[in-house]
Amino acid sequence: MNRSSFLISICLVTVAVASCSEDKKLELGGSCSLNSDCTSPLLCKLGSCRKACVTSVDCDNGGHCVTVDGVSVCQAPTEAACSATATCTPPLVCRNVDNTCRTACPSGSGCGTSQTCTGSVCVDTSELVGGPGNDGSAGAGDGAAGSDVGSGGAAGGTGGPDSGSAGMGDGGTALGGDANRGVDAPATGTGGQTGNSCPSPQTQFNLMVQGDADTLHFQSGLGVRTADELLIFDGYLGPDPMAPAGAAPDAASPSQVYYVYVQAFDTANGQSKGAARPFFKAGDSNTNAITLHTAAIAPTGEIILLYNVPAIGMSAAFLSKSTTDGGVAGLQVNRIVQVEVAPLLSQPDCIWSVASKAFVCSWQYSGSAWAVKVRKFLPDGRSAGGDTDEVPTDRADNYARSNTGDVGTSGNLFGVGYLGYNDGYPRLTVMDKLGNQVGSTIELQQTPASANWVTVAGTSAGFVTFYDQGGVAETLVRVDSSGNVAAATGADAGVLPGFHFTGTKAALGARAINDDVGGVGGVGLALVYSEGVDFAYVSSDGITHLGPGSVISHSRVGGDYINITNFAGSFGVSLYSTAAHSTQMAATGCTP
Repeated sequence: MNRSSFLISICLVTVAVASCSEDKKLELGGSCSLNSDCTSPLLCKLGSCRKACVTSVDCDNGGHCVTVDGVSVCQAPTEAACSATATCTPPLVCRNVDNTCRTACPSGSGCGTSQTCTGSVCVDTSELVGGPGNDGSAGAGDGAAGSDVGSGGAAGGTGGPDSGSAGMGDGGTALGGDANRGVDAPATGTGGQTGNSCPSPQTQFNLMVQGDADTLHFQSGLGVRTADELLIFDGYLGPDPMAPAGAAPDAASPSQVYYVYVQAFDTANGQSKGAARPFFKAGDSNTNAITLHTAAIAPTGEIILLYNVPAIGMSAAFLSKSTTDGGVAGLQVNRIVQVEVAPLLSQPDCIWSVASKAFVCSWQYSGSAWAVKVRKFLPDGRSAGGDTDEVPTDRADNYARSNTGDVGTSGNLFGVGYLGYNDGYPRLTVMDKLGNQVGSTIELQQTPASANWVTVAGTSAGFVTFYDQGGVAETLVRVDSSGNVAAATGADAGVLPGFHFTGTKAALGARAINDDVGGVGGVGLALVYSEGVDFAYVSSDGITHLGPGSVISHSRVGGDYINITNFAGSFGVSLYSTAAHSTQMAATGCTP
């Protein structure tokens, strides 16, 4: 063969190979080993050519968007089913609640857009709301006395039928369902219940939303449950978000400002009603952080929001539904009141008092004393009277340790929990409506030991107090029908009833609130751990309890905040993530 014939042969072979290679390009669903095996833009993941996705909406025929090796691709419904014998293709894992292969999120993060890490797997946020099958799966194991996991199913979501009934373990109340979805009511679930109130304890968190993130500007955040929305508020530091686009900077204006943003989510389906938007200006910046501390809601829908701005101090913003079209997320600011200028030593606490028909707030400040202050506000921001500048403690100077000062209400009485300045023992001071102390301060702990935190709420039986003591302990300080505090003043009396949650896992902090307006008169407790937030419920007798069960999975870092609210018997729990610069919120399914 001459040289020309040889070159022609090589060319023909090259063309043939190229043609064959092109013929081997695989379409959607074809078995593959490399991305180059698939027709562009398909990707080779889990052994087949797949469509890339951002959310599950991008997938055809109801498929799910899953993450494999850092890339999000579509998984067809026909290949997503799994069971004890039909396992998932690694790295996907089987979610037992709906027997579907999912992306694993053991650290509480790593999920795709519009997804939430629950039960250590990524689930579309929309799937956490309503319908049978999302929230009802049999729990496993026998319940230990009073609280541990037993056999039973969790309640269905808002507007949907129950997909399982709670059962009873050996001696305990069942906590059925997804371990990351809270705990059941002590009978059949009530996920499909609707009306103006919640006739049974609401312990099933079947609504989960994720607020927008702003890694450059959001510095704190919290959530509030209303009649028909979940509201997420964020503290913003940065350029004025309301300055006209393209306008030249004004030399006389500050380069950065403080703002409070708000974002609303529908309780019917968990869908966002729009991006987080600037709500109101909180001050001009001195480059330090703005902190949104706590919020509470009145039965008539008014909201109090406590926030702290450096060089200004702590203020209370009083909010309500907007009466015009000019509101942001349907809200308006009615009044802003400066309530503290001294440095804070604890995260403030606010609740609604039925007896006073007012918001009651407490916080510890550093002034002439490390004292706890209580202030009461009408829904429109006016003073309700009965304030206390220094809550009495076991010391003449009213000192208390930091991380102290949560307030609760039982009938016409108010209880403030604090840690002893000298010994760190958890104690309770009870006051009447006028702010006068009732009796002496009461030591709470079952075994005298210092604590790192204490929180308080109330029922008709008395004050339900929680504190850390080799785990989480509870003490009930009884209040009789005449409003008398029926408790000894010393820990050695041994007459105070209470309990200890199973296990010795230590919580980093806690928040408690009652559900006496529209609920059944018990107490919800949010506990923050290094891996997330748990929830427990104590009945109106102050002793019978359910939980704790995990609600929000998260790897906590310093500066994270939790908040808990209750509206018409339905709880809302939020966690602000310092690492993510966003707020996640969960809510129970009884729709007021």
